[in-house]
Amino acid sequence: MNTLYPQAILYIFRYLDDFDINNFCKTNKYYYWKIKQQYIKQYDNLTIKEKYINGKILAANKFNPNYFKQIGMSCNKKIINLIITKYPIYAYYNDIIKGLCKSEKINIDLFRYVFKKYKKICVFKQNDEYLPPTTIAHYAAQYGKLEYFLYLISKVMEDDEKDYFRMLQYWLESACKGCNIHIIKHILNIIDLNIDNKCKNFDYGRSINGAVISGNYEIMDLIFERDFCMFWSLTGACNNGNLELIKYIAKKCDGVYDFGCYMHNNTMDIINFLKSLPQKYDVDNICYNMENIYFIKNLDIRLNIIQFALEMGFNPNHGLCTANLAENGDICSLSFLLNNGLTDLELPFESAVIEHKFEIVELFYNYLYKQNNMKYFKKIEKNMFDNRYNRYNRYNYKRTMEKYKKFMITIKQL
Repeated sequence: MNTLYPQAILYIFRYLDDFDINNFCKTNKYYYWKIKQQYIKQYDNLTIKEKYINGKILAANKFNPNYFKQIGMSCNKKIINLIITKYPIYAYYNDIIKGLCKSEKINIDLFRYVFKKYKKICVFKQNDEYLPPTTIAHYAAQYGKLEYFLYLISKVMEDDEKDYFRMLQYWLESACKGCNIHIIKHILNIIDLNIDNKCKNFDYGRSINGAVISGNYEIMDLIFERDFCMFWSLTGACNNGNLELIKYIAKKCDGVYDFGCYMHNNTMDIINFLKSLPQKYDVDNICYNMENIYFIKNLDIRLNIIQFALEMGFNPNHGLCTANLAENGDICSLSFLLNNGLTDLELPFESAVIEHKFEIVELFYNYLYKQNNMKYFKKIEKNMFDNRYNRYNRYNYKRTMEKYKKFMITIKQL
């Protein structure tokens, strides 16, 4: 068998039911990638029905993770029925249901049929793969399937009325992000009908964020008529990354209420515009959001924001911020912080060693050597050896320490 070409193996795989391609690939790793490439090329030219007729669903799903979603999107009742009858497995149902919600075709009878079958196998609802109706309704709201959405929320109402009203804000957020005005209006109508009791103190915070992220002015006006949140709105606009949208939202705000507005990969024009607004957050909010500074890809903008945060009262010794920078090997930002008050190096030092970012270790070593403070370097080095031994796998720990010791020998020789 080892001398067979990939095409011949695929031929055998396709026509012999007792031949297991997965086991063959495990024992013949040399052929694995060639087989995979040929397999994908061959099956990309086949329809979903032909794929099923070949009887190799599990293998097809392994090579194409979206296989069952595509089946759901096809809305072909015969094929879907064959699969959910032969393989009553959570993951396959989940993908088929997601595919039905995403499909351009609408077949409410098929959706009800699949959902009823799905509920029958969901005996153990604590299973991590189980999708309750509340979660499936998110997909229906996001992809604009009003009929599916109405059917699902009616099932949620039957099961738990409290859950139904609790989830309205999340469904509204999904509908806003998907720009589905007909579903948004339906949810708002439900809120209006229950405004005196169940929806008396309805929280529009998430839906405001979803409306702003969508960038749809009609949806924003619908939500802003009911409520406007200084905190969520500008943060959502910065997440969208549209300067005109940010200026539109800024007219309704009297300042920046969340330093998280700066934690998106935006242009310098947006950063400068945000700086020109009144800053309404506190130091704790800055420290909390600075933990995510490493998400900003542009180094010049990252350094600009760090400098601005320091001006606004940020403490450079905030552990998680420096630890995350060290973990990602950001020498420039850490050098800047060392020159602007960074003195607590224990957490960033540990993160750098564990992630094998030895260039950061060299930075700290040289800095403390110049400061004539090698006692502190030996102290944090000792703490790392003492503490990290019990936190990490022994094999990984030993391997890391060996690399670290070799690296330190080269540094001390310089």
